[in-house]
Amino acid sequence: RTLDQLIHTPEEARAFVDLLREVQVAGVPHGPVEYDFRRKDGSPGVCLSTVFPIPAEAGQPRFVCMDVDISARRQADRLVVGQHSILELIAMGTPITTVLEQITRFIELNAPGLLSSVLLLDEDGVTLRHGAAPSLPESYNRAIDGVRAGEGVGSCGTAVVRREPVIVEDVLTDPLWADYRVLAQAHGLRACWSTPVFAASGGVMGTFACYHRTPHRPNRDELRLVELAVSLV
Repeated sequence: RTLDQLIHTPEEARAFVDLLREVQVAGVPHGPVEYDFRRKDGSPGVCLSTVFPIPAEAGQPRFVCMDVDISARRQADRLVVGQHSILELIAMGTPITTVLEQITRFIELNAPGLLSSVLLLDEDGVTLRHGAAPSLPESYNRAIDGVRAGEGVGSCGTAVVRREPVIVEDVLTDPLWADYRVLAQAHGLRACWSTPVFAASGGVMGTFACYHRTPHRPNRDELRLVELAVSLV
């Protein structure tokens, strides 16, 4: 692939060309340097690159670039920092609504395209109450606040009674959403998977859910993020 196909932005592509010119003039390796890039499947990543000059051929400068995809390491660093900041909020006695909102935003930041939600189980053990969902439409949050958990009550209500994660790839076709698909469609929501949150005693205390605006199944990285979110909640 050409450089403009590989590197994320035109500005970074020009900076990389300038780096190659510096290496050509100096005649010594340079790096490592970081740049954002696009994989063949279009997904973004972060690359660590070291550039080595090699003898020119037919007057054309040549280089060997040793590139390492450090995206996973960079995300792991972000997750550690984000997790510590949320634990600090909890330790300082920050109101639960603020903490839950920070958790949902933290997950969304690390998984673009996801819309996160926390529902808390009322004292009656059946009614689900709004906890946090800053990226979902407010009218949708009001509509589902107070739903009673049960089989077929969307992803969250079903997750409570099943006591296990419920993944719905397309709410417009899944029978669990038969009574709520019109509501979801009206707000542009097409996928939802929900995981129950358990108290230390073993009882269900709420759910952590992720929505998507297109039919979608969680990938491995998204599932790991959900596990972290559930633990924090």
